[in-house]
Amino acid sequence: MLIEPGLVLGILGRLQPLLNRVIDAVEITLKYDKSCFTAPWSRYRAASEINKLTESVEEHLKQADLVTVDLALSISAKVENATEDTKHALQSVENQLSIVTRQLPNVRRQLTDVTRQCLKPSTGKSWNIEEATFAIITAFQNLNASDDHDNAMEALPLTLATIDPQQPSPKLDVPQFVFGLDDSIGRLQQLLLSRHSDADPHSIGVWGKGGVGKTLLARKVHNSMEVRQHFGNANIIWLTVGKDPDIRSLYRTLSEKLCPNLVQLNTFSQTDYKDILYQELSSRRVLFIVDDVWEESVIEWLEVAKGPGSVTLWTSRKERVLLRAGVTETTKLHMDKLSEEDSWRLFCVHAFGQYNIPPGVEGLAHLVVEECQGLPLALKVIGGVMVGKKWPGEWERELKKLEESRMKHQDVEKHLFDCLKTSYDDLENADHPNAKECFLYFAVFREDELLEQDKLFQYWVAEGLVPGEVGDDPERETYHVLGLLIGRSLIELESDIENKLCCKIHRVLRDLAFHIIQSHDPDEKKQLALYRPGRHLQEFALEWRTNAKESLAVRRLSLNNNNLKTLPTKISTPNMQTLLLSHNEELEDFPNGFLKGIGQNLKVLDLSFNNDLKHLIYLHLGNCQGLKQLPKSIGELKNLENLHLGFGSFTKLPGSLGGLKMLVVLDLRNCANLQHLPRSIAKLRMLVTLNLFQCSALNNLPEEFRSLKLLESLNLLGCGRFNYLTISISAPNMQTLLLSHNELEDLPNGFLKGIGQNLKVLDLSFNKSLKALPRGFNNLKHLIYLHLGNCQGLKELPKSIGELKNLENLHLGFGSFTKLPESLGGLRMLVVLDLGNCANLHCLPKSIGKLKMLVTLNLFQCSALNNLPGEFSSLKQLESLNLLGCGRFDQVTQIYILVGLVSLRNLKIDAHNILPTGLFLPLRSLVIHKSSDSTLNQLQSLEGLEDLTLHTGEIKDFDSHMKSSFHTPFLNLKTLRLSLLPNLQNLELNACPNLVSLTLNDCPNLEGVALTNCPNLICLPALDSLPRLGSLVLRLSIKELPQSFTHRGAFPALNLFDLGQSKIVEFPEVEEGAMPKLQWLDFDDCIFLHTLPASFSLLTSIQKIILGSKNEKLMTSCKTNFRNSTVRKTFMVDGKPLIPEEEVFESVVPMQEDTTTVRGSDKRPFQKVDGDNEERLLKRGGSKLGSDFFVPSSPVSFVYLGSSSVAETTKSEKEHDLCEAL
Repeated sequence: MLIEPGLVLGILGRLQPLLNRVIDAVEITLKYDKSCFTAPWSRYRAASEINKLTESVEEHLKQADLVTVDLALSISAKVENATEDTKHALQSVENQLSIVTRQLPNVRRQLTDVTRQCLKPSTGKSWNIEEATFAIITAFQNLNASDDHDNAMEALPLTLATIDPQQPSPKLDVPQFVFGLDDSIGRLQQLLLSRHSDADPHSIGVWGKGGVGKTLLARKVHNSMEVRQHFGNANIIWLTVGKDPDIRSLYRTLSEKLCPNLVQLNTFSQTDYKDILYQELSSRRVLFIVDDVWEESVIEWLEVAKGPGSVTLWTSRKERVLLRAGVTETTKLHMDKLSEEDSWRLFCVHAFGQYNIPPGVEGLAHLVVEECQGLPLALKVIGGVMVGKKWPGEWERELKKLEESRMKHQDVEKHLFDCLKTSYDDLENADHPNAKECFLYFAVFREDELLEQDKLFQYWVAEGLVPGEVGDDPERETYHVLGLLIGRSLIELESDIENKLCCKIHRVLRDLAFHIIQSHDPDEKKQLALYRPGRHLQEFALEWRTNAKESLAVRRLSLNNNNLKTLPTKISTPNMQTLLLSHNEELEDFPNGFLKGIGQNLKVLDLSFNNDLKHLIYLHLGNCQGLKQLPKSIGELKNLENLHLGFGSFTKLPGSLGGLKMLVVLDLRNCANLQHLPRSIAKLRMLVTLNLFQCSALNNLPEEFRSLKLLESLNLLGCGRFNYLTISISAPNMQTLLLSHNELEDLPNGFLKGIGQNLKVLDLSFNKSLKALPRGFNNLKHLIYLHLGNCQGLKELPKSIGELKNLENLHLGFGSFTKLPESLGGLRMLVVLDLGNCANLHCLPKSIGKLKMLVTLNLFQCSALNNLPGEFSSLKQLESLNLLGCGRFDQVTQIYILVGLVSLRNLKIDAHNILPTGLFLPLRSLVIHKSSDSTLNQLQSLEGLEDLTLHTGEIKDFDSHMKSSFHTPFLNLKTLRLSLLPNLQNLELNACPNLVSLTLNDCPNLEGVALTNCPNLICLPALDSLPRLGSLVLRLSIKELPQSFTHRGAFPALNLFDLGQSKIVEFPEVEEGAMPKLQWLDFDDCIFLHTLPASFSLLTSIQKIILGSKNEKLMTSCKTNFRNSTVRKTFMVDGKPLIPEEEVFESVVPMQEDTTTVRGSDKRPFQKVDGDNEERLLKRGGSKLGSDFFVPSSPVSFVYLGSSSVAETTKSEKEHDLCEAL
């Protein structure tokens, strides 16, 4: 076996460094102190690294099979020698991994418990932020680097226990470990304290790059005892501006602090607010700290602290902002990076905590600190990344990433972004699969927003971000993820106004989250997350709007904290899972079209704190199947009148629903998981309509339900677990009550008494176990509609039913009645009587003749009914009668009873009960079952018939002309349906001028169809699938044939196809295998048809194609296009060939006997081509004779395919062969 040298060298080149890395990894494991690897994650990473390297070596060894055996043995020996010393170490690693597996649950529990105790203490009090942050970071470091987890777990609760929860927290929170700010704090305090109380108001400022510690410095000064004593606690005001400030909202924040009586005055303009605040502060000495100002334009609106001795402290990333605010060189402080010593101290706190620096990494750690360039935020975050990393290789990899970023970005802020992104990337190795997505979630909120863990918990659970694993507790998982993010300094803790700890993300890290989200795709319509919170937008972003042909890919959309007034009426976001619209105080409307466009995947909807939504009247959240629960804030929509939640996935509704005091319509249809209604539903005193259709998990109605006095419509259809109604409904205004499909056995006493006499619609159908109608049934004097269908337990109707004087619709189908009470005749207003499928009913009451208003009577499948009472003929208003499936009536019934129904327009009847020939009925629609050939003769007198259906039967021939009669009964026929007629062989429709629709279903033996002189029939049934159809005549006004007529397999038995006198303008392309038996095709007088497709030649069985002599365009095109086709001989005009054989023969050029090259009429030669690729040659215009192919080298009028011995063939033989081929 020959081996390529390059292959051998390549394998050796890849193996050598791998072997070296294996040796190094194992030596490190053996060399360093064992305690270095007692931390679970350190042991796990070290073992994983060794295992990966070993697998790589084994993979390369497998490639040794490609080279010589000697080479394979050589490499194997080298690996064996190199790894012999590692076997015991690897075994030790495996043992340690098993220990890690056992310890991890306890270690994870530690971080989860500490985070939960800090954020949600059992005492109900808030912890000091410095101690809480320290405790969580320590627990996080224990997870990654602890030497003794059991001791650490015991120590942490003690640490927390020493904190006094009632100890007052500082006004603003600061971290416990702060380095390098002493000089800056001293200088800033000096600037603040040097001013006398009567001095002129002035400004001082702090500026520096993002993440350098400006806000931290301002907070330290804010909390300074000296500063508080100088200005007074009540006179120190803090205001965070941010990148996209809403001045009016900032003014409102100030008003809440300075003059609370103005908070509710939402009509103030910005100028009004400024004047009021200016006046309020003009006589006070205050320290006004304005943090994070980005633009100079904000300054003029916030220069309001003008009282004697007042100071405004500005912080900004831009020096020019401070100059615009009047800050001078002597009152300006520039914050630069930390010193090397302070940087190292801050980094060590976050990277190593209370643990010693691992052997071999201190030098690398100093290099990592150097890459952070003295930026406190970068030092904290990168320190969090390095927690638990004790193998030098891990530090080298992170250092290389930082160095590459510095080389790529000379700008410090861009380099900072890349440094911070290292922490985000490292979340891939975090102890939770969705940690990265949870971090990005913080971008949905506005800048500097404080987030309660309960809100995050609700959002994350709804979206499926927690629990990460099946069986985990979602709440515990939420605290665990928060602990991971706090431990890595990716989010912070801060106290709210109630001194409760909340989560917050640093502005720079929030910008990082935005950057990561937007980097996935620059096209916003393709991005999965669209966030614009806190941008004071007044309308929905134009670039997010869609037309009918496009959709947004977005799954999560946040427009929190804006000034939206309305939403677009149309949008398409089929993948939307989360929609956050809270704090849009001017939002007045929620268009139905907007919600319809969201799709069915919505899981989270937040509409809280939308003051103007309190005027919202209509809200439709139907079919949002991903929305597992309604927000509690739904109860804030005080003016909501219509709430539609149909097809939702709720198991329950919030108690706050009772706050919708103006609610009139509540639609909960098809909420199949809804198990009960909240008791607060009793507060919906204005509720008129409640739809619980198909709420199949609903067991019963709460006792408080009886408080809904104004209820007019209640739909409980399909609440299948309602065996009994345990309460009586008390709604005197009830008009519609639907209780069908509930398996009700009984209704409580007094059930109808509480409803009153205004009930108009009552549906008790499909309650098969219902044995009796409730008491007081006869008192429903205004009842119009009563449905008792499929109540098979109801053996008879009460006699009192005749007292329902206003009843118009009575449905008793599928009943078990054998007879009906004579009192039925008292229903003088009855319009519809449905007795369909009452198989036991053997007679109708004589009083039926009194139903003078009856219009519709359904006796379908009343199989025991063999006669109709004589009084039946008194139903002069009867228009629709269904007698299908009834017994056989005698002739007297037919003649003297049915003929008396002078208004009858629609009749459904079996053929054996149809009227004798010659008797007239004014029918417009007729359905006949079980028809025969004699049936058509019985229809001769029905000249006004417009709609005819023949269903089932033995009929063989349908001839609309009825040549044997003098009548033409189908002159007015518009619709004809023929179905389930297995014996039907011939269908002829002639002179049906009004026929518009023809339907053929299950007529498999139809052999001939002739449709002529039906000018309005332009849509044809599916004739091409009829397996035995041999003759088809379509002399109609159709302009085109269905494409299916010429598809492969169409008309498998068709022999004759007559299109004469039709108005078709184009014959569809013919597929191979279409009409395989077609021999005769008639285009006579098709004057609008000017050409036939080239694929026409695929009709291989065609023998005669009739062309009209008046259609010169069609004749000319056929002569041109089919002269050389095998179908040319089939074209006939007035009984003669369109293309005589002489014309074809004369076009042939005499051939030379000594060559196999043939020339066309333009003398261009043909090339003889080998016949291996027959299909390709035929497509190029070639023809075949014997085994030789001649393909034209350029377009010509014909192709000659001679035999291989052309030179031996006489001229006459060649000409004869040519004609035969053509």
